[in-house]
This record gives sequence, C-alpha cells and structure tokens, in this order.
Amino acid sequence: MGVIVNHKIQPGLKYAAKGVRHFLEDSFELEAVRPLIWKEQPIQKSVKKFKTINIVFIIISCFAAFLIYSVVKHYYDLNRNDNIIRRADKIALQLIIPPADELPLSSDADVSFVPFNSFVLSMLRDEFDNSDIVAYLSVPGASISYPAVMCGNNEFYLNHALDRSRNSLGSLFLDSGCDIAELSGRNYVIYGHSLLDLKHYLDRTYFNENKDIILILDGMITYWEVYAAYSAPEDFNFKYSRTSFASGAEFTDHLSHIQYMAAIKSNAYVTADDKILTLSAGRTGGEMLVVHAKLVEVINEVIKEVIN
Repeated sequence: MGVIVNHKIQPGLKYAAKGVRHFLEDSFELEAVRPLIWKEQPIQKSVKKFKTINIVFIIISCFAAFLIYSVVKHYYDLNRNDNIIRRADKIALQLIIPPADELPLSSDADVSFVPFNSFVLSMLRDEFDNSDIVAYLSVPGASISYPAVMCGNNEFYLNHALDRSRNSLGSLFLDSGCDIAELSGRNYVIYGHSLLDLKHYLDRTYFNENKDIILILDGMITYWEVYAAYSAPEDFNFKYSRTSFASGAEFTDHLSHIQYMAAIKSNAYVTADDKILTLSAGRTGGEMLVVHAKLVEVINEVIKEVIN
C-alpha cells in the first residue's frame, strides 16, 4: 500500500528538507570536517618525520658500511702486501752487495756477483710472474729494501702489487721515462708508498748519518749519495720528477730548483755532468716527501777473456 502525501503540504516539506540539508552540510563542515583536518596534520608531520629519519639512517648506514669496507680492505691489502714482501725478501737475501764504504773496488776485483745479482732479479720476476720487475732498491738507513717495477705508465703500480694483483698499497716503481738499460738519463725517479720512511731524512742528524742508496739493475750495481731532502705540496709547480732535459742548461736549472727547495742538504757539488736519483712518496695532507741523491759509483759486469 502506498503512502499518500497531500499536495498542499509538499512545498512545506521541500523547504523543510532543504533546510535540514543545509543544516547538515553546515554542521558537517564546521563540526566534523575541520576537526578531522586538524587531526590529520600531526599524522602527516609524523609520516614526514619518519621518512626523514629513514633517509638519515640509510645515509649513515651506507657511510658506516663503506667505512667498515675500507678498513677491512686496507688490512686485507696490508696482509697481502706483507706476504708478498716476505716472499721477495727470501729471494733478495741472495743478493751480493758490497758495502759503500768499500768503494771504489780495485780494477782487478772479482765482480762475478754482478751477473749473479742479475740472476736474482730474474728469480724475482719468475716468483711473481712479472717481467716488469727491473731493479732492487736498498736504502740501509731508512730500512728500505724492495724490488722495483717499471711499465709504460706511472699509474698502474700506484694500486697494484708485485704480482700485478690490485692492492691499495701499490709497489715501488720507476718513472716510465727513465732509461735504465744504458743508464743514459739524467734523473732516475722512483715512487712508492713504501718510501714513507724517507721522512727521517728531514732530520739533520739522520740525514748526515744515512746518505747511502743502492740500486741494483740488470748487469750493474749503482751507488748514490743523498744530498737533498724536502717535503712539498703535491700540486707544487716545480716538477722534481722530470726525467727529460733538452740540454745541460735545463738540467742545471733543475738542479738549482732542488737546492732552493731543499729543507736539508749537504755540501755535495752536483753539476750537469752528474746523474741523480729521486725518491718520492706521498703522505697524509697532500704533501710529497722527496729525497735526491747523486750517482757516485757504478759496478758493471766484467767478462774476462782468457787467452791460452
């Protein structure tokens, strides 16, 4: 059965319904919506704060992970490098090196140790399967005794060991511009993190008491006398590692700059007719430790022919 509504009261009902609707809308807007908006803002702030905390936590976690990785990697490289040096030392113990204070050798001295030392260098090359091993450096005063390598660039051995494996400690290496076959160059440069003990040469007493450096090459032993030492910024405009000079005058100018830079130096007289050895190592703070030495003696391989 349907509900009958008198048409006379319909307009009244319409106005009543409209009024109720407006009342509900106004009431809902003022009493319900606005409180909900005010309650929502703290929630949004909490979400944003939570997201910010997460981002900061992720950044800190990544940094901590990288730091832990770097420390572990350093000690891993250090352990591997120590193992490589121990292997090299076992072979290098066979090298025969006359002390510097016994020089010069007499003209009839037995120098059969020279080719033997070349054989020892070949043993080092075989041990590490690396034909880049070309020399052995000994600085008795600084407790430096390491094989030295040389390749076509000055970057590879900054972070590779004697066996050519990647290692942040790198290796001792000669500048790629050096001519070691005939020893015909003017400046022989050796780089390496292992040369950090050179810092002792910045002490006058130590400098005066430890001037001998020995560099063993295939077919010869070379003796050098330290005459200058200093530390310099890595980006310093004086290129102490320069190996090529167009003339004697250019090399003389280079030697003058060394004298100017030297924090500690001797009275050794070095001219354009001399050859120098430059040892360089970087240290914390972006500075380079540099030691220069003058060639004072070369013992070459001598082959005596016996005629019956």
